Order: sequence, then C-alpha cells, then structure tokens
Amino acid sequence: MRRSKTAGRCFNGFSLKAFSSVVIGAARQPQPALPLSSQLRSDLSLLVRRIFPIHLLALASRFPAPGGMATAAGGLAGACSVNPNEKVCMQKLDIPPIGTAVLSERLCLEPLQAEHATALFPLLQDPRIYDWISMRRPTSVEALAKAWRDLPFKAAGEPDEYGFGWAVRRLEDGAWLGKMDADIRADGIASNVGYWFAPDYWGQGYASEAVAALARHLALHGVYEQRATVTVGNEASLKVLARAGFVQTRVLPDNDTVGGRLVDDVEFIRLDLR
Repeated sequence: MRRSKTAGRCFNGFSLKAFSSVVIGAARQPQPALPLSSQLRSDLSLLVRRIFPIHLLALASRFPAPGGMATAAGGLAGACSVNPNEKVCMQKLDIPPIGTAVLSERLCLEPLQAEHATALFPLLQDPRIYDWISMRRPTSVEALAKAWRDLPFKAAGEPDEYGFGWAVRRLEDGAWLGKMDADIRADGIASNVGYWFAPDYWGQGYASEAVAALARHLALHGVYEQRATVTVGNEASLKVLARAGFVQTRVLPDNDTVGGRLVDDVEFIRLDLR
C-alpha cells in the first residue's frame, strides 16, 4: 500500500492559540454543531488526551454528556457503535490512516518503508538488542529493506489483521533511535505492540515517550484494546508499558524463544473505552 509523501512527514501544524480562541468563543455563546475535518478532530482529540488521564476519559464515556453533546473522548475521535454489555467499541477501523506519522515532544515516528533499512541496519548490529527479544539479527540492508517493503502487510492467517511499522527519529538532530510496530485487527484490537531501541539511547525516556505516543495515536484512530508482551525479567520494558497506560494481566509460560531458549512473557493490555 502506497502512502502519500505528506503522511510520512513529521510536522506540527496545530495552533494552540487558534484552538484557545475557538474554545473561548464557544464558551461565550452556544454555537451550532459544525462538521469537523479529520485533521481537526485528530488535533482536538490528541489535545484532550494530553490534558486528561485516559482513565478519566474512560469513566466520562460511561455517562451521557449534558444537552446531548458528545463527550470529547468519543465524539472527536469518530463515532462507533458500542456493545452496552461489554463497553467496547465494535466499529470497523479505517486502516490506512493508522499508518501515518506520529509526533511527540522529542520524537517523530515515521511510517516504516524500505528506505529506512539503510539507517536502522547499523543499530541492529548491537548484540545487546537481542537479550530480550526474539527477532534475529538481519544479514544485510537488502534483506531488511525487503522485509519492510510491503508495510502495512496483511497478516497471514488473519483475514482482518494488518502489520504496521514506524522508524523512530529524534527531532533535535535527526538521529535514528529504533523502531515501533503494531499488528492491528480491523475490529479495533492491536494484537501486538512492540518496539526496540538502540542501546546507546536506553535510559533516556525515549522508549516511554514513543510507546505512549503510539498508544495515543492508535486509540485516536479507534483501536480500543492494545496488547503487548515483555520477557519476564525485562524490568525496563515493564516500566515503559506501565507508563504508557498498559496494565499487567498475566504471565504466559514458554510464550517466546529468545537466544534459543523458551521464555515466559508478561502480558500487558491497554483499554481505551469509548
């Protein structure tokens, strides 16, 4: 699937000053509901999620807003039908917008393409990366580029699941730091959210920032449940997921193979109730 050039660029066209004037004006005098562009909905919803903790937004979504107004958490992010017994979103996702750039305070997550192989291949030569993940070290730039050429890919055996990837770049100097990925089902579940960062950038909060930004991005586009697993003993990644709103659910025995041996994984889930 081809992406437009604009979708892969990291820029922030959102004006907080402009948003403030709109909100203040609306507060002074009731205004009729107007259709919002997808970009404005995205900007407004992202701002709301930065201001309010996700658990408060989830709680607010359980109660009707006064005067029949839509709540910020659900209305701005796009409508979806809700099962009243399970309180989860049952919509079919619009898949292509998920694979767009994600911007955070210090980082840009660029939609992964074959061209990123040249920049990320040297980072993957550090053996410390493979202490906690099952991924094998790529043999060449060409092999890596081939693996990333068709993203987002349609997952084998899953009729409605797609694999996405993002290359993580530091805004300050353009340095490449690592990679994010997510397997997204069309019913609104991310069956796996994963990441790796070069050891030179460990311990500086980049993983926490990137995972939190990606989690918000996925939630904004209708992904109401995100799942991730961490090898037992990887305390740093346990903390990263917890900071991004993921909750530990259970231990999965012999769930993965790292360094040629079976390892247990800790499962985490993040819920964004609409």
